[in-house]
Amino acid sequence: MNEVIERVKVQFSTIYLTLVSVIQASVLSYLMVRADGLLDALSVRSGLQLVTTFLVVVSSWNEYVMGSSTFRWIPNLLDSFLPFLLGASEFLMVRSLARAGASWYFWLAVFCLVGFVAFLHQYRTARHLPDNDPVLAALGRWPRASEALLVATAAFAVLAGVIDNALPRDSAGRNLVAAAAVVATLAYYIRTVLYWRRITQYVPARTDRPGGR
Repeated sequence: MNEVIERVKVQFSTIYLTLVSVIQASVLSYLMVRADGLLDALSVRSGLQLVTTFLVVVSSWNEYVMGSSTFRWIPNLLDSFLPFLLGASEFLMVRSLARAGASWYFWLAVFCLVGFVAFLHQYRTARHLPDNDPVLAALGRWPRASEALLVATAAFAVLAGVIDNALPRDSAGRNLVAAAAVVATLAYYIRTVLYWRRITQYVPARTDRPGGR
C-alpha cells in the first residue's frame, strides 16, 4: 500500500499539471477568438478587461506550476473539480467581455472565490503529509496572505461591478474601474514573485527527491 501511495504522490503532479494546461490552453484559445472579434470596436474599458482576463489565465497556470513543483499530496475528489471550476469561471469571464453590464466583474469574483477554495484545499492537504513540512515552514504566513488576497480581490470585483453598473454607459469612471481591476491583478503578480522567491530559497536543497503536488 505504501508503494501505491508513493507512486500516486510522484505521478499525480504530472497528470494534474497536464490537465490544467489543457484547460488553460482552451480558455486562452477562446480568449483569442473572442478578442479577434472585438478588436475593431475595442473600447478602453473592454481593452482593460481583456488584459486582465489574459493575466488571470496566465496566473492560474503559473499557480499550478508552483504548487506541483513544491508540494506532494494524495488527491481526492475535490482535486478533480477545482481545475474545471476555475476554467469554467474563466470561460464565462471571456464570454462577458465588452458587455454593457457588470457580469464580467461577477465572474472575476467567482474565479477568485474558487481560487480561494483551491488554496485552502492545497494547503490543508499539504499539511497532512510530513514531506511538505519544510516547504510550509519556509513559506511561513504566505499561504494565509495568499488566501486573504484572493478574498480581497473577490470583494473588490463585487464592488467594482456595482460601481460599473451604476455609472452611465459612456462614463470615464467605468474605464477607471476597469483599470483598477488590472492593478488588482498585477498586485497578485507581485505576490507571486515574492512567494516564488521564498520557495526557491528552499527548493535547491530538495534535489535528492522529485517534486510533486
